[in-house]
Amino acid sequence: AAVKTSGESTHFAACDAAQLIAEVVADAQIAPPIVLELKLAPLPQVWWDGEQMKIVLRNLLVNAREAMPNGGVLQVHAHSDETHVSLIVRDEGVGLAPEFIKHRLFRPNQTTKTKGLGLGLYQSREIVRAHRGEILVESALGKGTKF
Repeated sequence: AAVKTSGESTHFAACDAAQLIAEVVADAQIAPPIVLELKLAPLPQVWWDGEQMKIVLRNLLVNAREAMPNGGVLQVHAHSDETHVSLIVRDEGVGLAPEFIKHRLFRPNQTTKTKGLGLGLYQSREIVRAHRGEILVESALGKGTKF
């Protein structure tokens, strides 16, 4: 089945969620002073567009890494229940202002970075929605962010 997402077609197929997550994390170039904490509970086969879900995870990892220029712990945790796979990416970075979250987060061309296009989270949310999921955020200035 194909679904149209932001100008691209989504091609769903059986996917090993744990393997996909582990591959993207291994390629993410997380290095000191950032400490990676990867916890993958047993995950089922999922019906995903693997390439598009890799984009989502890469976007979240890049944002987390860039939010911690002085280091900290970057947690990537995944677990599942009977119907959903939950992926949590949490950093100890600079955090996001409540006003930014409320009015600008997940919108195109909105960024907190000096060099950024502001498309990563917008694209990620569209991909997750095409997979009938949702992407949520919790953040506090100076205390980090959890997606």
